[in-house]
Amino acid sequence: MELRPLRIIITGSLGERKFVRGLSDIDILVITDYKPGDKRFILTSVRDVDVEITVKSTHELEKASERTGSFM
Repeated sequence: MELRPLRIIITGSLGERKFVRGLSDIDILVITDYKPGDKRFILTSVRDVDVEITVKSTHELEKASERTGSFM
């Protein structure tokens, strides 16, 4: 699957440098310049570590930033 990302951001415990092997997963935010369609959330694993990939468009992030309380 080709995402053509503008940015890839490591979030969650790994992004905060609090990753604990065996307990933590890896959270990745992929930002694109188009709506991702059905491939918004991808779950996989790498060397026995769960990886959660969330795909958002720049437009979705802009809209989320206008809402109070949004983590984006």
